[in-house]
Amino acid sequence: MAKHSIRLWATPLTVGAFALSAVSGILIFFHLNVGLIKVVHQWLSWIFVFGALVHLVDNRAALVQHLRRPIGRSIVAGFTILIILSLLPFGNGRPTMPPERLNMIMLHTPLDAMAKVANHHPEILLEELRSQGLHVSGTEQTIGDIAKTNGRTSSEILSAIF
Repeated sequence: MAKHSIRLWATPLTVGAFALSAVSGILIFFHLNVGLIKVVHQWLSWIFVFGALVHLVDNRAALVQHLRRPIGRSIVAGFTILIILSLLPFGNGRPTMPPERLNMIMLHTPLDAMAKVANHHPEILLEELRSQGLHVSGTEQTIGDIAKTNGRTSSEILSAIF
């Protein structure tokens, strides 16, 4: 009886959470960061992990059967290798630019240059920032100056841009 009660919710939970994670991941991949899609993807994907783990435990006999076959072992081994490779520190294990330096560069970057990085037209971005209640004198103003003028942090200004 307990096995059936787990399947009543674990499988639909896994399917629903997979759909949420897949759709939000695809939207993020194509830079369609609308609404709370990034937050939803980052935080609600934990539901997918939980549902998948419960589903795997509940179906462990079938999982073991899959892993006894060469194709099952090969697929799992391939993904294990991909996970390990993604964790390796390429580029000498250090970021190409320290975060402090990158932050200083962004503070001194004019809005028009930052607009191009964010794939926005500078004048449209200027109007968008103004519509958010920010005082911006022009596209030549730096991110640091905009933050200081508005009593905000540079991170808040960058969040408004990106």
